Amino acid sequence: MAADTILMNQTIRDGQTIVSPQQTFELGFFSPGNTSNRYVAIWFKRKATGTIVWVANRETPIRTKSGLLTLDHNGVLEIHDSATNVTIWSSTSSRTTRKINPVAKLFDSGNLMVMDREEGPENYIWQSFDSPGDTALPGSRFGRNLERGVVTNYTSWKSVDDPSKGMFMMYMDFNGLPQVFQNNGDVIQSRLGSWNGVRYTGNKGNEIYMDAYVSNEKETYTMMRLNLANSSVVSMMRLDHDGIMGRYIWINQTQGWSLRIYTKGYGSVALDCWVKRLSKGSGIGCGVREGFRKYSFMKLPDTRHSWFDVNMSLTQCKVKCKNECNCTAYATLDIKQGVGCLLWYDELIDMRTLPNGGQDIYIRIANLELDKTGSRSKSKLMKTVLILALLAFITIPLGIRFLIIRKRRLVKPQDMHAPKDLPLFSLSTLVAATNNFSDSNKLGQGGFGPVYKGCFKDGQEIAVKRLSASSSQGPEEFKNEVIFISRLQHRNLVKILGYCFEDGLKLEWLKKFHIIEGIARGLLYLHQDSRLRIIHRDLKAANSLLDHDMNPKISDFGLAKSFGENETQTNTKKVVGT
Repeated sequence: MAADTILMNQTIRDGQTIVSPQQTFELGFFSPGNTSNRYVAIWFKRKATGTIVWVANRETPIRTKSGLLTLDHNGVLEIHDSATNVTIWSSTSSRTTRKINPVAKLFDSGNLMVMDREEGPENYIWQSFDSPGDTALPGSRFGRNLERGVVTNYTSWKSVDDPSKGMFMMYMDFNGLPQVFQNNGDVIQSRLGSWNGVRYTGNKGNEIYMDAYVSNEKETYTMMRLNLANSSVVSMMRLDHDGIMGRYIWINQTQGWSLRIYTKGYGSVALDCWVKRLSKGSGIGCGVREGFRKYSFMKLPDTRHSWFDVNMSLTQCKVKCKNECNCTAYATLDIKQGVGCLLWYDELIDMRTLPNGGQDIYIRIANLELDKTGSRSKSKLMKTVLILALLAFITIPLGIRFLIIRKRRLVKPQDMHAPKDLPLFSLSTLVAATNNFSDSNKLGQGGFGPVYKGCFKDGQEIAVKRLSASSSQGPEEFKNEVIFISRLQHRNLVKILGYCFEDGLKLEWLKKFHIIEGIARGLLYLHQDSRLRIIHRDLKAANSLLDHDMNPKISDFGLAKSFGENETQTNTKKVVGT
């Protein structure tokens, strides 16, 4: 038996393994967590040792170490319990013809493939990439193959000790333009959206992952790819048992996984953020003058009731939408090539702004609204400049004061002088362990800040003390606590597992400008575009809230005052506002 293959009628017993050619992956029997149940699985071997990426018999474990893995003459893998002489699990075959000399081979991609030795992998009989569990590896395909009758999706484990199918599933929906959903049971939890030629419209842009998308009459799929010069980088995408879909990269220096991109809940926003907007709701119809307004950096709406054409130009797309009374919006299908047409004929569901992603969409509105916008463009520009100047007058002094205070309090990680053997955790690791520092994980509050309970990927339970920005115990006390506790060891003293010091929470200038611009747009709407014209009179930082995507929301209208359509000033009987 070759080290990376299983030959026909050959047996792999519990305790035996096969290893891919470069020792990247290993296949054998294992027990997850604290259970003694036995499963056949594939895991990382040379790096990220022991991380499970695929489980064969996830629904039917073997209770003892009596399992056998064999390959029969038809090219079917089978797991037997030798103690009961029962077949626990078997692979399927997409071929109906009998194979004379089948072989199963474990590749360095992590794919276990059954094929005829005379034909090679191009005409494979079965592969594990067609039956994934909770993990996607670079090169694996997510979607469907009509010729083979294969549909792939990802399902979470039930728990860290139980690899059977859990509550969470990620799948591709093929109604209308194909798009990706994540469900919690029967309830839609998130929507990554449709492919726009570069990425799924619900994803923000990134430089690490450059996925590929293929759609034709035979198959539709996404292939996970890394955009890195170093091909030896170990990466995976996993749907964890708690519903977090994360993309991970193995860090050799820390010997741990780094969570780079993750989603939980409705695309990092609660489920009640499903936005329903019927663009024809203001009385637009075929007999009324109408036009289209362009919205940029938008996550495109749900495409299950859409229509698309891959060859039409954007101009042709506009004409088609304008000539059809029930067309509510249109967009370019492929923003990379600048071609294709995508039309919506119903409500525009789940649409939002993505500052670092999204694309342009053109929504049908009454021409009356467009005319009003054009006639007031100069006035809008002047008011926008004045509002931005006012906000700059407010924020610049506050920013200078913040920098002065920050300079006094800042302690750099290199100034910590913590013991070299004390692990330095990344912020993303602690975010994942504490459910994003959820209130449900909060254990208490002290002078230093809140304390949260958490759990690492290996099941280890932890307590995380987080320094509060308003705490009187600043970075100096933080440094003292890390150094002292790490050097003291006694059974009656708390043990420190590691620390995290990341100065990555400050906003970039583009993000700050996005917030300022959003507040300015909100004020412009209140002062000019709204039918009910309002002066806020209490605009300040405390009344400017931010959502999960850092979009500003003006709040607290308790001191607001309404103006008539032709009014530009008014008198008040008391001094209010800021």
